Amino acid sequence: MLRNVFTLCLVFSAATVAPADLETARKAFATGNYKTAVAELLPLAEAGNAKAQGNLGWMYRNGVGVTQNHAEAVKWFRKAAEQGHAPGQYNLGLMYEEGFGVKQDYAGPSVSTMAGILLFGLMSRNSGLNCSPSRMLIG
Repeated sequence: MLRNVFTLCLVFSAATVAPADLETARKAFATGNYKTAVAELLPLAEAGNAKAQGNLGWMYRNGVGVTQNHAEAVKWFRKAAEQGHAPGQYNLGLMYEEGFGVKQDYAGPSVSTMAGILLFGLMSRNSGLNCSPSRMLIG
């Protein structure tokens, strides 16, 4: 449970400025309107927005606003990770570690993905990352 909360904080608090659609998604998520959040995120994710991809991956991983689907979560985390999105890299690594949506494989993610995971973890701890619910889904 604690890992899920930590993962949520990493995914949803990774940016400082959000485009209008990400802001709409953030507000919908904050008020519990998860279906609207998904509806706002999906076109952005499909268009290649790494932040939207990471957020959508988290929602699929945890079954928030969508039916839980680990393979779909891995798909979105991988798309975000391939663009250098550190929370996407971190969450993709967790999926491999836990064997969710993929065969469990501690060596599965690439070296650059693992470096992103480690770097983001260090930066988060050293920056006092604010993971309050009001910062959820900022993009």
